[in-house]
Amino acid sequence: MGAPQMMMDAAGLTNIAADVDETWSSLSWEVIVDANPDVIVLVDSAWSSAEKKIGMLEANPATAQLPAVLNGRYLIVPFPAGEAGVRNVEAVESLLTQLEAIDLP
Repeated sequence: MGAPQMMMDAAGLTNIAADVDETWSSLSWEVIVDANPDVIVLVDSAWSSAEKKIGMLEANPATAQLPAVLNGRYLIVPFPAGEAGVRNVEAVESLLTQLEAIDLP
């Protein structure tokens, strides 16, 4: 379990990849679509921005029709906060604040 999973747990979120034992792993678009997440957590970095990832999700026919994508239900975590450390507390607080602002089904 890495820091991102720990933060999701602390925020009360269920990871669609929680049963994957590896720290870094890939998921197929089919797995993501089948899971139909209520929200999508994105890590924002200089080399892979949340904005770019949102554009990819909205352009990909496999994910574009997911309710989370259609309704813009994204939670953004800055990359430095995804590393284990003192920033994790602030990141969890940010996730909770972002969750409050989202109209969940």
